[in-house]
Amino acid sequence: MTYTFRRLKAENNKILYSIENRYACFNTGLLTPTYEYIYAFFEANNKQSKSSQPFFFVGFFKGIDSRITSHFSILPEIANYFSDPSLLIYNPNLPIAPNIEHIIADNTQRFPEALRNNPDLCRITMSGAILDTQKRIRANYKLAVPHWHCYMNKIQLLVPLYLLTPSGNPDLALAIEKVENQYIARTCLTMAMAYQNARLIVKPESTWLLP
Repeated sequence: MTYTFRRLKAENNKILYSIENRYACFNTGLLTPTYEYIYAFFEANNKQSKSSQPFFFVGFFKGIDSRITSHFSILPEIANYFSDPSLLIYNPNLPIAPNIEHIIADNTQRFPEALRNNPDLCRITMSGAILDTQKRIRANYKLAVPHWHCYMNKIQLLVPLYLLTPSGNPDLALAIEKVENQYIARTCLTMAMAYQNARLIVKPESTWLLP
């Protein structure tokens, strides 16, 4: 929800305020079981001090709820994360160029404990895992899951890294970004982080990225 709010704030006119800024609302992008958008609704904090927040959260409501319709003549739009749909699909003809030293140095605590205190073993294992991953996603491009990098404001793809048990569950997700005629990899995410970021765009349907 926090990342959704950040994205909406970065886009113009997607967080709506009522007359005199007494109320505010935004589209969470989530749906009810009957596919109606859910809106977060806020009311101005009239008792605020210098350190308090300007609005307080009232609740989540459907667009037909009177608390929404009585204060807003139009409904806020959902967040948009991409303009080029091709960024969501992995191109198996492009190589992956990983900055392995940088990935390891910046993300040591995300690696399995067995690799954290052995940089050489970690580097060798990482190199082999990336080669293995490239074979996997060339055989099934749907293994690459799009995610939103909220700090860089761009779409990347997440691919699974099997460091310890190639036949088991992935240990990490490698973030790859299309740059000209290749994919650059500069970081990796834990599985929980990967699912959270991917969920911003759409519920992942991949067999390896689960909540």
